[in-house]
Amino acid sequence: VHEPDEPLRRRTDHTGAVVDPEAEETRAEAHLRIAMETSTEAGWPVQHDKVQLDYLIDVLGFLVDALGDGRVACTPAKRAGLEVELAALQDGARPEVPAHDVEATAGKLIHLAEVLVEGRAHMEPFYAMLKATRRQIIRGVERRVRPGRLAVVGAGATQLRLSRSIAWWRAALAADACVPLAPRLSFPAAGSEGCALTFSDAAREDGTGLGGYAPIVCGGEKRLPLVAAQWPEDLLRMLQSNELSMPAGELFALVAIVTAVVHHVGGVSHVIALTDSSATAEAVNGGASGSAQMQALLLWLSELCPGVRAARCSNPARRLRWREG
Repeated sequence: VHEPDEPLRRRTDHTGAVVDPEAEETRAEAHLRIAMETSTEAGWPVQHDKVQLDYLIDVLGFLVDALGDGRVACTPAKRAGLEVELAALQDGARPEVPAHDVEATAGKLIHLAEVLVEGRAHMEPFYAMLKATRRQIIRGVERRVRPGRLAVVGAGATQLRLSRSIAWWRAALAADACVPLAPRLSFPAAGSEGCALTFSDAAREDGTGLGGYAPIVCGGEKRLPLVAAQWPEDLLRMLQSNELSMPAGELFALVAIVTAVVHHVGGVSHVIALTDSSATAEAVNGGASGSAQMQALLLWLSELCPGVRAARCSNPARRLRWREG
């Protein structure tokens, strides 16, 4: 890129700010400016404070591998760094860590989860930990404040959930989790080989339960698996008293039918799910939920059906209301 003896910069400083508007751009500055302008015009705004121009740079993004089938993955250096950070959060000899360390690690994982979307279901414990407060007397008034250090290791419910999430992320990074570089441009239609269309529902009146069915074509053969079960008495009472939320009951029905089809029919690569529960649709589409009950079910689904891709979970009743309105 360089002309002989040409410096990296003439017109800008190390932050990218223009310090000499009259100076001629170096080739490196011109290449960088064109790349940033092109990216912005394409709808991908560039964060200037993360742009680097040097002979050695820190790799902040993803590894894009065009060899073979191609893939998008976390770079080896970033995986190694995250392993050190995650291991530190599970160090029993260091049960409390600075809150900003947890926040920094969570920020990197959120970035990864934009591509490795199955990781979204494992972010909730990080959010819960970062929202933790403790009572403190300030000028004679009791207030709740964010602590500077967080107890990340222990037997508390949030600590145990965080430990399981950290273990998942460490395993995923160790296995070099990645996504295809060139995925399908369109989701297969219902009725295509290996694409299940699931319908599920649940109720909580006496004598009711959950059910669902999923038409699917496997090996050229049309199948229609059915799932139906009555709630055990204890679960029914929990649903009726709202100790167990009805959206969690609806999500349980969805998980039950999808898991049954994947494990008992086989050949399932994609799922299109229909539900009449808005909360269930939003949890599945978002890959995470603020409800501990629904979050547990999402984790269960991702662990029982790895590799199965789901289209956006649809709520037909909500769509009909929108059309009529």
